[in-house]
Amino acid sequence: MAIMAETATKLAANSVSQATSATESEVGQAREHVQYLTDHLRSHLPTSYTVGLRSYCQANRGTTPSNCSTASNSFSFDLLSLFDSYSNKIDGFLSGNVKKALKAYHRTSHFAILAYIIGTAATALAIVSKATWIIFYWGNIAPPPWFPGG
Repeated sequence: MAIMAETATKLAANSVSQATSATESEVGQAREHVQYLTDHLRSHLPTSYTVGLRSYCQANRGTTPSNCSTASNSFSFDLLSLFDSYSNKIDGFLSGNVKKALKAYHRTSHFAILAYIIGTAATALAIVSKATWIIFYWGNIAPPPWFPGG
């Protein structure tokens, strides 16, 4: 009976050892694959990005920003789109919270551009309105009835 227990123990230990070796091998292969993807992505990306309100530019180490995107009123910097064919693979690694944060960022950036456009238009309207008031006031000409404060 002791021989059977010893044999069973050796078989179990051997099975655990084989399973551990197989698992270590798979983990090693996965680690190498992730390292390969990381190195490959880094080799295709510029060293820095300059992100503006309506576009972005890329730059390599020691150079001035170049390769700029076209200006757009609906611009938001999308890092995943820069990875081209790898974006689907990378998207699979992102958690739900990160995806929600990226969507919130896109909405916020679109709102910021809209607020900027509205603010610029309101400022221009205020300047034209005040300039018109000053011209009528200094010229002692009665402002038109439709003009506010007239």
